[in-house]
Amino acid sequence: VREVIGIFSNLVEEGRVEVLTSFFNHPIPGYVVDKYEWGVTVMGEELKWGLAVTREALGVHATGAWIPEMYFSMKLLKLLARAGIRYTVLDARYHLSRARGAIATPYEPYLLVSGNESLVVFFRDTEISNLISFGIELRDEVDAAIMARRVVAEILARRVSHPGARVVVIAADGENWLLGSPLRAVFLDLLLSYLESCRLIRTTTLSGVLRNVNATRTLTWIPSTSWAGGDWVWVSLSENKVQWSLIEEAAEYYERVKRGCGEGPISQAALFALFMALNSDVIHREYVMLSHTEAWSREVEMICRLGAQEANKLLLNHMTPNLSAARATTDCRPCTLSIYDLLPQLAITLSLASIILLVAIKRRRKASRAFKDRR
Repeated sequence: VREVIGIFSNLVEEGRVEVLTSFFNHPIPGYVVDKYEWGVTVMGEELKWGLAVTREALGVHATGAWIPEMYFSMKLLKLLARAGIRYTVLDARYHLSRARGAIATPYEPYLLVSGNESLVVFFRDTEISNLISFGIELRDEVDAAIMARRVVAEILARRVSHPGARVVVIAADGENWLLGSPLRAVFLDLLLSYLESCRLIRTTTLSGVLRNVNATRTLTWIPSTSWAGGDWVWVSLSENKVQWSLIEEAAEYYERVKRGCGEGPISQAALFALFMALNSDVIHREYVMLSHTEAWSREVEMICRLGAQEANKLLLNHMTPNLSAARATTDCRPCTLSIYDLLPQLAITLSLASIILLVAIKRRRKASRAFKDRR
């Protein structure tokens, strides 16, 4: 990990790559803010953590952000803008096609405006991005060269079909497409080589585009949806329903910790555990890991019940936004049972006892009358 961070840090210093920040642990931001009352607050915190980790790990004060699963919602606009984020990338097929405003083609940046908040939005070319993400099947280096030339041809074709095209954004599935075969790395090297040698194409970064191309068209609304065209990837299975129910419970425990303990280390540990439970990759219908969601949801509950004792297990392992080893020195256990927690059970018990007593008295009176009648 240190080696990879070092490589990317050097590339950033040389100006060869641009680092985007993101939400701390790959949640489904748009879905969460739309579905849950606590969603905006928690996603706002997770974005702050993501920014902090980007600064601490890479020394970068990012102004561009990647939205996990490309799951956008207009409720995210304020969070992103107020966190200092100036631009992001969404999908041409599912976002731009249904947006409202001065829509032209995906091949230019747009300015999304709502109230006093604004954000530059790039729209990826869905077909080319998905070709790289899911269509790279290679037998040898000849295949790699053919596929690399095909991608270059597809990029050039966009200028033919859309003469006013200024930028073709390719946003591939960064976690998966390079895995499985070293030939995919060969393909990437060849693709970059062909692009750099083609005098009709100039490679650049998002910030590089904005230095040369203004966002002249304005959008007023972008739909709540993802790269998949909706939320079905994360909600369609019975296991998903269990996972979201556990997450709701965990969020309630976090709220209790926050109310009872304030914004200190114990709340920070509970928030970290909630972020872990919200990870989208373990809720994905093809990779469901119910045990992961259960474990981290229960961890939030344990922090609520055991306070500093449980929180310090996470804090001392650098589970903080600035990667430091913190410690909760003052205990706080908002979920410890008190007389107030027991009041509902006491009320039920007293009611049952009263009913039993009344039944017993009634039976006794009835028996007494029967005895008198026999006499």
